[in-house]
Amino acid sequence: MAGVGLVVGGWIAKAVIANILSRVRSLLHDNFSLQKDTEKMLNDLEVALPRIEAVIEAAERRSIESSALSTWLQQLKDAVSHAGDVVDDFEAKTIKDQVESKSKVSAKAYSTVKALKALVFSDSELKKLKHAVRRLENVSTRVDSFIELVKLNDDDTVGRIGHSLHSETSSLLGDTKVIGRDEEISLILDIILDYRYHLPRTSEHARPDDQPEFGQRGTLFDKLRKIFLTGTAESSKSSDKAKLEELEPRKKGIKIEEVDPSKDCIEIGEYEPNQKGQTEILDYTSSDVHETSGSSRNLGILPIVGINGVGKTTVAQAVFNNTRVKMCFDLRAWVYVSDNISGKQIVQRIIMSLEPWSGVTDAALDLDSLQHKLIDIIRSKRLLLVLDGVSDDIIIVWSQLRSILRCSEPQSMVLVTTQKYSIANLVGTMGPITLNTLGQTDFRYLFEHLVFDDCFYHHYEVHLFESVCEKIADKFHGLPLAAKTVAPLLRANRNMGYWENVLRSDWWNIADHGLGINVLPALGIGCLNAALRQCLLFCSLFPRNYVFEKERVVQMWVAHGFIQSSNTGDILPENVANNWFDELVDRSFLQPTVWQGRYVMHDLIREFSVAVSSNEYYVFHRNSKVLPQFSNHISVDNDNFDLQWGHYDHKRLQTLMFFGHHRVDKNYDTLGSIVRKSTSLRVLDLSYICMSNVSQASYILSKLSHLRYPDLSFTGIKDLPEAFGNLYHLQVLDLRGCIIEKLPKNMNNLINLRHLYADSQTIALIYAVGQLTKLQELQEFRVRLEDGYKINELRDMKDLRKLCITNLEKVSSLQEAIDAKLVEKKSLDSLQLKWVYQMPESRSTSQLNKDILDGLHPHFQLKRLKILNYMGIDFPYWVQRLTDLIVVNIINCHWLSVLPPLGELPRLKKLSLFGLSSITHINDQVYGTNDVIFPYLEELHFSELFSWEQWSEAEYKLLIPHLRKLGINACSKLSLLPIETLSSSVKELHLSSCTSYISMLPAYLKRLTSLTKLSIQDCSATLLIPCHSLTLLEHLQLESCFDVHFEGGMQYFTKLKKLEVHRCFDVTQNIYEQTSLLERYSLMGGLQSLIHLVIDDRFMYYRYYHMLNTLCSIRTMKFCAFDLSEFTTEDEEWLQQLQSLQEIQFASCRNLLRLPSNLNNMLNLKKVVLNDCCKLQSLPLNGLPDNLKEFHVSGGSEVLEQQCQKTDGDEWQKISHVPYVRINGRTIQMISHDLGS
Repeated sequence: MAGVGLVVGGWIAKAVIANILSRVRSLLHDNFSLQKDTEKMLNDLEVALPRIEAVIEAAERRSIESSALSTWLQQLKDAVSHAGDVVDDFEAKTIKDQVESKSKVSAKAYSTVKALKALVFSDSELKKLKHAVRRLENVSTRVDSFIELVKLNDDDTVGRIGHSLHSETSSLLGDTKVIGRDEEISLILDIILDYRYHLPRTSEHARPDDQPEFGQRGTLFDKLRKIFLTGTAESSKSSDKAKLEELEPRKKGIKIEEVDPSKDCIEIGEYEPNQKGQTEILDYTSSDVHETSGSSRNLGILPIVGINGVGKTTVAQAVFNNTRVKMCFDLRAWVYVSDNISGKQIVQRIIMSLEPWSGVTDAALDLDSLQHKLIDIIRSKRLLLVLDGVSDDIIIVWSQLRSILRCSEPQSMVLVTTQKYSIANLVGTMGPITLNTLGQTDFRYLFEHLVFDDCFYHHYEVHLFESVCEKIADKFHGLPLAAKTVAPLLRANRNMGYWENVLRSDWWNIADHGLGINVLPALGIGCLNAALRQCLLFCSLFPRNYVFEKERVVQMWVAHGFIQSSNTGDILPENVANNWFDELVDRSFLQPTVWQGRYVMHDLIREFSVAVSSNEYYVFHRNSKVLPQFSNHISVDNDNFDLQWGHYDHKRLQTLMFFGHHRVDKNYDTLGSIVRKSTSLRVLDLSYICMSNVSQASYILSKLSHLRYPDLSFTGIKDLPEAFGNLYHLQVLDLRGCIIEKLPKNMNNLINLRHLYADSQTIALIYAVGQLTKLQELQEFRVRLEDGYKINELRDMKDLRKLCITNLEKVSSLQEAIDAKLVEKKSLDSLQLKWVYQMPESRSTSQLNKDILDGLHPHFQLKRLKILNYMGIDFPYWVQRLTDLIVVNIINCHWLSVLPPLGELPRLKKLSLFGLSSITHINDQVYGTNDVIFPYLEELHFSELFSWEQWSEAEYKLLIPHLRKLGINACSKLSLLPIETLSSSVKELHLSSCTSYISMLPAYLKRLTSLTKLSIQDCSATLLIPCHSLTLLEHLQLESCFDVHFEGGMQYFTKLKKLEVHRCFDVTQNIYEQTSLLERYSLMGGLQSLIHLVIDDRFMYYRYYHMLNTLCSIRTMKFCAFDLSEFTTEDEEWLQQLQSLQEIQFASCRNLLRLPSNLNNMLNLKKVVLNDCCKLQSLPLNGLPDNLKEFHVSGGSEVLEQQCQKTDGDEWQKISHVPYVRINGRTIQMISHDLGS
């Protein structure tokens, strides 16, 4: 029988019940007839709450074998759920009364109606509420019978052999053999034994008050990280990211095939958050290492991070006891940093580890004496200190402890093991080393080493046990804790029946009953409070390796009430939930992916969460048979709706999500029946389910009175019935991808709506949208002249975080703009202001524009500002006072001739100026008066500033010191650049229409020694590129450049990965004609890192590709803008030499009649893309390679499109073996299993 802890499943009973009681009291405030009877029950419930909480917490801590307790807990959950539904109904009726009263009576009369709200409820409804409270009270009062059971169980567990992962550690490694960690240990030794170099902890010049979105990366995506961010695809998964992006960005059903985190794909170092809230990879490579100097040399602090049980302590022990370490360091100390440890205790333990005879445990010694004693011990000594198991408690004492440790000899080191990346970022002087779970081979070896001793190998059936042992090992997802927990049990029970039982069981149950190990805290889950634990368990609803959006999960938590109002105060519950989500990421329970804002759940944590929830959260997949009886939250990872519901009670269902590729034609009645019966649904995700009867579907949804979160995106729904406006509890409505023709007239009744995702046309259909005062995003508010659509609708929408206002030319006065009260919206993070472009009729029109913009003064905490089609000559003063601005975009403001001193904005990171036709100079007026201009700007883009002539030098000032990306596009009059004072830290430079200032460019390029990407387009003058200064260049793009010379030769481009050359008439000719044969081979021989090549027909026509014969690294080839009709035999022979080629693209090859005939012989080819090849009518006669994974056709010949159809196309047989076939935006075939192979 499953323990009671599994029945509880992280349930926050006390908070949920307390919330219900508070809501009941609020409802009955004016119902005097019910107060007397109900008040006593409510009071009894409140008295019982602490005892209920005690029982539940005890049940979670320890698996208690009691069917009575399990039954009572389930009854309690059912009673709470029922009471929640009843209270929901009452609140919905109260809201209905409020909105109807507001529409019928004046504001003065409304207060009278509100006072009489008790008259709304009938006697039968009040009895229903009373019955729900009584049922909850009856179940709760039986808690006393289980108090003794819990006490007895706790007393019993004290004497068991139990261990906890939080028990004190020591430096002794013992006889344990360290397996699978050679690479990590070797790297740590290299760092600490020769600490002259360090890896930067964050991006250069990061400031403490920058709080970017958390960006650590986890274990499942090491290999994907290499593929997508370095471009060196080492497997057929190289195109997964492009494929997912090609689909709708939030397309459901996206999963990442399992990546084995084995030795060959382990990357030491981690993603660190940079100032943009994005991430950078910190690898221990020579190009990223910087010599230390000054005080930083005195103390190096290297964090080791990983989930509990992954082997951090073992690795630290191996390093601590290494012979070379003992010889290199004068002093070594090991300190286990327990929870709630004080600064005095840490100092005591360090001294005791260094001098066990010192007797510093004497309480008579005060903190000051201890600190001075430690300083005396470590002064002029090279120290190695290991702080093992560091938690948040270190924050309070860290600053003082670090100051003491810096008194040691330079090149002293501290190793810190922790589960949390936030701790690593706090204490580390270098990027953390992340310990992933072990790969399958290493873990099997470790497990067998722990299970089989010498005596076992003499067992006559050892080969049978070895086979079962491997299968058991594979269940543990590479976690050493599991191996060390279960291996002793197997070694002690050499019985095949016992081993097979272990194979069928969850390892934590075996450990719990066998050794008394409490696995909940052992994995770190026990450190989470009950509310956070419930949020974690909810994530197990997503299928294995499913990539989910943070924003979506947070909103689901709020919809289910996991974030109680008592937790938030005046803070939005989404903000609290975001912090909780970050906490789970920090502890590696949830792991970021290469897609920003998207995460996966750690495989091991997910498996454990599924078991802990005892089917409270259940994923129904192909192998599932019948739904568990007590599941309240269900997701369907299956293309079939015809589930085996058995005797399941649909009324208990609160979450229903689908993750298959569904088309509801024949199965509509099945889906409709499921939803219709599930009257308690809070979260319903039907996205990407193509429905045949969309009107009927939306009608069924309108009957779900408890619904908070319906995701109807990409379902084909066209209208919502009037009854949909009565879903008063609705918090999130997702209609993305739906062309909505009609909304309910009473849509503004949804006063609890917090998030509305729809296109601007749909939002424009909502009358009096200002009544939706809890909305946090308004994708577009179109100002109209009619009542209900004027800008004053925004007046009371104080929770808005993202707002776009268009048609501002229909605002008639300053006061009307002020009435929007943007300055009072403290949560507003992003603001977009847009006029319809028109030439101003007079200067008074320009002044009116300025008055309106002045009246739209946002709150000073605004982070992102975009202004479009503004017709004023200058900006109001408030623009330069928004000191929290991070991003500014000013677009198509053609009359704007004066820019504010944007250079003084202290936090600005990205600035784009586009279509400012009246700007002639960028000078001190823009720079401002500070000594550092744009102190933290990282991206700067100018485009279509047609009158811009001069970009002035900043004399005696520092100009944009942290600039990383610079773009200048279509500024044809620009003739002066600040090449002397402009930052040389630029990594990406994009220029187009640059003839007017091209003579100044070489001098500036010589300063850009960190440049990694250079793009130059539309240059009619001679361009000189100083190659010897650009040794870090990785991406070079030249397009429509008349005459390009590579000064010094391209052999300096040893790191170049991507080369794009098209419509450049003399580039390749210059290379070819101005060098000898030997020089050409030397030149191209330097491009051994080249992976991606984009060329045009000139390259092919003159056979310049012979210069590339020595290159064997090219993996992606794109033929662009071809006028040639076919490939010659010589061309095909050259292609055949590119054995590493994995992807070939043909783009805008409008005269191409035939593809290379030998494509089928290119055995490593994985992807073929045909784009805008309108004369191509067939595929090669010999077909395409057997190993091809993807075939894409877009914007091409209608004949070829028809020929490639799956049903009747003559060419289909040539591509039928390809797992992924996509033609003109439609997926013809997708076989996911083969895609991952």
